Amino acid sequence: MHSFSTGFLAAIPAGTNPTPIPFAILQDVSIDITRDLKKLRGQNKHVIAVGEAGVDVTGKVGNASFFGSAMAMMLGGSAVAGSEVPNIGETATIPATPYIVTVANGATMKKNYGVLDLTTGKMMTRGATATGTGVYSVNEVTGAYTFASADQGHKVSFVYTNTAAAIGTTTAVVNSVMSLATGVQLAAFGPKVGTAALGFIGYNVHFPKLGLSMKVEDFASQSADFFCAQSATSDAVFDLISPE
Repeated sequence: MHSFSTGFLAAIPAGTNPTPIPFAILQDVSIDITRDLKKLRGQNKHVIAVGEAGVDVTGKVGNASFFGSAMAMMLGGSAVAGSEVPNIGETATIPATPYIVTVANGATMKKNYGVLDLTTGKMMTRGATATGTGVYSVNEVTGAYTFASADQGHKVSFVYTNTAAAIGTTTAVVNSVMSLATGVQLAAFGPKVGTAALGFIGYNVHFPKLGLSMKVEDFASQSADFFCAQSATSDAVFDLISPE
């Protein structure tokens, strides 16, 4: 029986009544089972005995979703509601006195990331005050940018971020004391073919590597490496489920 395409991948954290954490828009899942076999030879050419020294179960996930709960699980952080949102290329024309532009999301502004003078094609310099041409000051509480009188009439482009309490999540990771890591149960299943499906269940899975990729003319993606250890409550390591 054949299996085609990805199905679903989800993690179940430890604890009572845990909430499953899905990996959505799944691109690929790979699982590698590597056995460390030791070969015994004598004076002759061929192996006469084989010992199994150890087994490593590792894998990799590729997906195009960025659920805060999944990233927090992999990084050992905590996900809270709300996020910092970028505003890239918002434009305005510097007015007459007092030469102030308040950006659209100024009331919730978080951080200024630069101003481009589109009239001159040059990046402007931030100062404590707008002391002369090409120099601006910004109030990151109100989102008000003040420019020099010599730059009146110039068209400018802003890059800044603002906070959004109802949009997205933020995963906060802090520098904590080293300790034992807590794994999760990870289940990967392909689509059901007839009445069965190809599947994998790891009972104590850890994520040592998380990669985030943003590309020109392509979708942002996420990759994560994982490995399996023995369950914390039994000798179970993983189940491999075959549709035939």
